[in-house]
Amino acid sequence: MLSPISQRTRLERLSPLQIQEVAEYRSRWASIGVQTHPADREAAEAGVRTAYRSAGLAAPKVVWCEGPLEFANEWRNAGRSAIGASVKREVHDHPLARVITYAEARVSLGVRHTVINGTRLPAATSLAVNEVVHAAVEEARPRFWARLKHGWRMRRSPRFRDSGWGHPDFAWLAACDYLSSLCGSADMEALEGILAIARKSGWIVPHEHVCWMGERPGSLRVDDKARLHSRDGPALQYRDGLSIYMWKGVQVPDWMVEQPNLITPSFIDRHPDFLLRRCMIEIMTPAQYVASGGAIPIARDETGILWRKQWWNNDAWAAVEVVNGTAEPDGTYRHYFLQVPPNVRSPREAVAWTYGMTETEYTRLRLRT
Repeated sequence: MLSPISQRTRLERLSPLQIQEVAEYRSRWASIGVQTHPADREAAEAGVRTAYRSAGLAAPKVVWCEGPLEFANEWRNAGRSAIGASVKREVHDHPLARVITYAEARVSLGVRHTVINGTRLPAATSLAVNEVVHAAVEEARPRFWARLKHGWRMRRSPRFRDSGWGHPDFAWLAACDYLSSLCGSADMEALEGILAIARKSGWIVPHEHVCWMGERPGSLRVDDKARLHSRDGPALQYRDGLSIYMWKGVQVPDWMVEQPNLITPSFIDRHPDFLLRRCMIEIMTPAQYVASGGAIPIARDETGILWRKQWWNNDAWAAVEVVNGTAEPDGTYRHYFLQVPPNVRSPREAVAWTYGMTETEYTRLRLRT
């Protein structure tokens, strides 16, 4: 735990040790954001009571949901007068703003930027989870009649993204957690309530009389670039039955992952979505796609073979086939297919692109070695 800096001292820059501590806070909050074990409901509810009390609000009724689908159902069936107005600003936004304001007088702008940038979490995971949860809730978001300036109109209830918070907001929590440890805070009780909620549950939607709490997902899988991804089941799955299939950050129909044998070159060619076409090729594997007649060879040289597929809407796909220079134990040489931009003109240019080089740079490198 850091010792708060003196109130008479303005910190102009972080020391190497403090920069390392920022990275540790980022790592800690990143791990919190991908937890899949059940929430600690007792500790999370204690955090809710603390956050409401610090905001001058009475303790609400806490309603737990196993996932976004159950939350959407609860929200649809709840009367607006029974739940009251959203109090996200009072219990979340204002306390965090006070942490930043308190730190402004004690550390420089450069320090604040270092902390905020240093605690930023992988955007691929947080944004994908955010969009999936929002989409599930928005589909079932209740409508109500409201009297506007030009008469009565059907309107939707407030958006989930405006009324609650969860994993995508953990970067701000990580920054505020560190800044409060570094500088102290004028409102530590409120911050501790918010941090307890985030550490012990999945997401929260606070209203005056009712506070919805969400369980963490039962399964959350990512690839080496922190994108939601799974080749053998849902990448994101909640205990209320919501299952989302993702391939390298792109949402795909469940059958593409569960029944990849249904993918054929002709089906890929007929599909209108260029992102899903590429996902299907990767699931099928470029080698099988080429072997099945999905693409044609357009150029050959000493580096390999360039394959390309041109579709009707000016979209194209390309891969270069190369041979491993090291023989396998049985004496054969393994062939690899590397996906490349469709506008490359030769296998040499394609291979150079995989190394981040131009064709000329790659040719000079080969001549030197």
